[in-house]
Amino acid sequence: MADRSHTQAQAAASLAGERVFLLGRFEGLSHRRLAGLLRAAGAAAAPRLGPGVTRVAVAHERARALFGGDPMVERLAARPAAGLLSEIGLKRLVGLLPEAPAEPRPFAADAFCRVAGLDPDLLAGLELFDVLDPADGRYGYRDLVAGREVARLLRAGGDLVAIVEAAIELRRHGLRLSEARLDEIGASGLKRRVDGDVLDLDGQYRLPLAEPRETLDDVLAGAEDAEAKGDLAAATTLYQRASAMDPHDPVAPFQLGNVLEGQGATRAAELAWWTAVRRMPDFADAWFNLAVLAESRDEPAKAEMLYRRALLRDPEHSDAAYNLGLMLARRHAYAEALPLLEAFMRLEPEAPEVPIARRRAAECRLALRGAPSAGVAEGR
Repeated sequence: MADRSHTQAQAAASLAGERVFLLGRFEGLSHRRLAGLLRAAGAAAAPRLGPGVTRVAVAHERARALFGGDPMVERLAARPAAGLLSEIGLKRLVGLLPEAPAEPRPFAADAFCRVAGLDPDLLAGLELFDVLDPADGRYGYRDLVAGREVARLLRAGGDLVAIVEAAIELRRHGLRLSEARLDEIGASGLKRRVDGDVLDLDGQYRLPLAEPRETLDDVLAGAEDAEAKGDLAAATTLYQRASAMDPHDPVAPFQLGNVLEGQGATRAAELAWWTAVRRMPDFADAWFNLAVLAESRDEPAKAEMLYRRALLRDPEHSDAAYNLGLMLARRHAYAEALPLLEAFMRLEPEAPEVPIARRRAAECRLALRGAPSAGVAEGR
């Protein structure tokens, strides 16, 4: 990570017009949800790291891979025009988190490295994984304390990846590295020192230096791999374990619902999707799945309500717009159906359903003008 100069500190205030490649799994968010948030911010999620990418957002879970020599680093290094965004930096720019706190930031990068005792080559990597939280290329006193803590642990022989992952874990629990003194205790890992006592980082988990711990991301990766291989039983078990590991994460129960539905367990799938929306009420994809399930059970009023909830959370959820548009057209609510069908065609101009949406939209326009038509067919 030594040559990374395009970091969160250099992120523009707006993402309008940007094409963002999402690298890794972002805590509490599916890529589809992030893509919707990017669209709302006037940007677009790039499906691959191609020449049109202007930003690369890097999830916290990629820390071990990137610091450990992931081949993706070479691809990132070859794209100096594409600015890097940290996970917290991305969430701030799409409105999920507040801006960085206003505080004095008296240090430029060179001075900061001198007073913190850090190798300048580490600076970009520490910013990319939110160990440091600069603004406009300047660093504050909390950054200084965190930087010195990193330098101290490294001098004591600590593993850089374990230190970064410890800082990430602390942020998940509302703490900064500047607020928690860590100790390296042999092979048992990094722990917090509180009032002279040595404790696990939060009393519940450890960061071992010798053997990698099983993280939520590890379990999710295993579940996704099993799902991709068609082993839905194994995927179900792993998604259930991931859901239990973090009672706040909505992605695991959402994915669990998907694999349960694939096995015909629609009642269990429904419960899993309701768990996802309880954990994150803005999870539009989960609301959409619940709506599709209600429609399949011939519960049109419930389905319509759930489609509306999906669109309330993500006004550009194209599938919800399409399905709800068809439902409204079938019950002759043409004035509501037409803009939804038009939105679907705008958002998904290459989708195979576009010819159906175009016909239904034309029928809505004819009906609104009072012209005779054959009516809207029941099929899609």
